[in-house]
Amino acid sequence: MRHTKDVEIRWSDLDGFGHVGHRSFLALLEEGRDEWIDALVGEGYAARFIIRRIEIDYLSQMTQADDIARITIAFGRAGRTSIVTAEEVHAVSDGRLVARAQCVIVLLDDDFATPIALPEALRTRIETAAQ
Repeated sequence: MRHTKDVEIRWSDLDGFGHVGHRSFLALLEEGRDEWIDALVGEGYAARFIIRRIEIDYLSQMTQADDIARITIAFGRAGRTSIVTAEEVHAVSDGRLVARAQCVIVLLDDDFATPIALPEALRTRIETAAQ
């Protein structure tokens, strides 16, 4: 399952040089990832996922002149307690790939304290949606 979300580049996303800053890329990716998780696993599980690791490769600068960032989130693979995503940010202005990311999210127990194994029904739902 692939999810795409267009997000307007806001003035507050820019750093002192007029480029979309690092913290803003995290926020843009999170907006797309949150919707993807809700659609993929349902609201009952979505709130129990947290980020364990995120890795971002910046490939091109983005400025407010690009207007819209297109965020694409896709399933990468599932581990015992985790899901790995494949994420991209494109500038809608000219279609260029601006950043590529990979995120590891883990499912927490009912106390939101410890990662737990993905329930088999959830794993099946994720793997079916990914096809």
